[in-house]
Amino acid sequence: IFGYFGNITRVNETVINVWSNILNQIPNSKLFLKCRWFDIPEAKKKIIEKFNNKINKNQLITEGNSLRDKYLESYNKVDIMLDAFPISGSTISFDSSYMGVPILTKINDNSFWFRTGESINKNLNMEDWIANDEKDYILKAISKTSDLEKLFKIKNELRNKFLKSPL
Repeated sequence: IFGYFGNITRVNETVINVWSNILNQIPNSKLFLKCRWFDIPEAKKKIIEKFNNKINKNQLITEGNSLRDKYLESYNKVDIMLDAFPISGSTISFDSSYMGVPILTKINDNSFWFRTGESINKNLNMEDWIANDEKDYILKAISKTSDLEKLFKIKNELRNKFLKSPL
């Protein structure tokens, strides 16, 4: 299960196409989107429509806003957090790492607002979770899910790594 808990307005057409490509190449994969916008029926409908004809509707899980403890518990339902681009998530990237969910992010050449995921992964010595471009992002997502034993080991070690890091 891939996840994205950030501001859904950062999920542009390119991001949707890349994420859909990933989901279509990994059997039984799902995308768990969590955002306050899913509490508004019309907004939720519009967001889901953006994924229409790109993925199977059963691959999309949506959830609205929740209190902090329930929000953090939601990370336990995710194996890999997907970072949006060009604007990276910051709070979700910190929370994800703290909760032991690795973040797949992409290099961005813009200001620090666009490089949060990259910076967090570098501070966690997880440079192999930083994609060079959209094609590399897709290949890394597929690769990271091909060895579930290795993925679960990373997840089990990530929180301690985060707590010992400068982050």
